Amino acid sequence: MHRLAVFVDGCFWHGDPLHATAPKTNAAFWQEKLSTNRTRDRLGTRTLRARGWCVLRIWEHELIRKTNPAASPASTGRSHDLAPQSF
Repeated sequence: MHRLAVFVDGCFWHGDPLHATAPKTNAAFWQEKLSTNRTRDRLGTRTLRARGWCVLRIWEHELIRKTNPAASPASTGRSHDLAPQSF
């Protein structure tokens, strides 16, 4: 049996290095919150893979590019295919 877990990670909430923005107010709170989100993402990916799952993580902006032909790789800043991320 094959098991696939697909996550669509929001650029802000999951810290996309190309598209995430740093909040200007309450910066310390947000830095910790977003760091905790990324740590939880890595743990979840490792745990699922250890249990035999294939894990695919996709950035939200990649779905926008794939579903909107007007959103070119140049406008999203990414040119690679949708591929699982290694944590």
